[in-house]
Amino acid sequence: MKIWNQTGEKQSISEGLFLTIPDHAVISLTGAGGKTSLLFAWARELADQGRRVVITTTTHMGAAQVPPEIPCVIGEGKEEEEQVRHFLSERGIVFAAVPDPANAAKVKSPSPEYLDALDTAADVMLVEADGARCMPFKWPAPWEPVILPRTNITVAVAGLSCLGKPAGSCTYRSEDMVQALKLSRSEETILSEEILAEVLASPEGAGKSRQGEFRVLLNQADTRSLRQASGRIAESLRKKGILCSWGCHPSAAYRREKMALILLAAGNSRRFGSNKLLYPLGDGVPVIGHLLKELQDFPFGQRILVTRYPEVAALAEGYQICCNHEPERGLSHSLQLGLEAAGEASAYLFCVCDMPWLRRESIEEMLKKYESGAAGIISLSWQGEPRQPNLFSSEYREELMQIKGDRGGKKIILDHPEDCCMVEASSGQEVEDMDYPPI
Repeated sequence: MKIWNQTGEKQSISEGLFLTIPDHAVISLTGAGGKTSLLFAWARELADQGRRVVITTTTHMGAAQVPPEIPCVIGEGKEEEEQVRHFLSERGIVFAAVPDPANAAKVKSPSPEYLDALDTAADVMLVEADGARCMPFKWPAPWEPVILPRTNITVAVAGLSCLGKPAGSCTYRSEDMVQALKLSRSEETILSEEILAEVLASPEGAGKSRQGEFRVLLNQADTRSLRQASGRIAESLRKKGILCSWGCHPSAAYRREKMALILLAAGNSRRFGSNKLLYPLGDGVPVIGHLLKELQDFPFGQRILVTRYPEVAALAEGYQICCNHEPERGLSHSLQLGLEAAGEASAYLFCVCDMPWLRRESIEEMLKKYESGAAGIISLSWQGEPRQPNLFSSEYREELMQIKGDRGGKKIILDHPEDCCMVEASSGQEVEDMDYPPI
């Protein structure tokens, strides 16, 4: 997990939350929008530091939510207690709960006596102490959250995917929140930064029943604009004496199957003298065929080819074909046709098709940089200068739609250098396009 606070990006969740974890700490997570992901990410981090970590719940959890690499002990007899101690000794981490007799797919909180035994066996006990029915934001019911009295640290979580949306569509118990804060009806109330800050600071909201040190984590800070919003919310909370951090889980936010690959192949090839995309190279494979081969194994959610040539489209098996009938409008028109065809993807990778020496290893490195959360724009470069291909997160979609004429994404790259990461090509040839036939 990547995590930031007002002093910058941090290397650990504990550091990001301004926390020093004491021995035999009990940490309770409340709220919505990523508690479970945070729970397991933090447990792995603490276990990697040599702590013995027990993960459990005081409410109900889906048994399938436990990652397969984390050992799981369900039950609370002497045998289960020995299993917990064995896993703590051998692996440093274990999930412990009891079956939910009302739902075979769920587990529930162990008894107070068994929780005492778990606490004794562990260096840290991480507890999911709240539920939100998979919504990113919540207002607690009178009986929520269920926080153990011996809790040292309470962390309230909120998912930033709710920001700017109607409360009724993304808030668990939205009507209770609207009534408590004297807002409009939930379907009319838009969750602004101010409302999020008010709920997160409220002793009846996110701060309800808190024990020990209290922190707020804004999760799902997947884009530059959401991280900027997080900083403003954190500053508002700081003025009320509450420390707030923000983070994201890149592996979830940046999955390749949520991305769109858009190939741009509608140019006129005037300088080349013929359709250069069909020009056979020394191995007999046409120029575009080399690119298609390098890209074939990536699991993109969408593959789109923007072209004016039926013979080029015929080579792109498995691609959605988007016809550009007005290539004279320039590269921007092809780019925008591709965006319209892709719709609401998480990110867009644009490749021009006259780059036969592009390597799949370079594309892989670009995707890894994006998946790590390094930046919202990733560009293949040569000698530090941005070239093609370019990858843009969805937050740049509207800016890309405003480009005019024979211009591509480079304008956006130059406008946002602070959110651009360069991946250096292996050679100058890799980023060359074929404007003229080889000699």
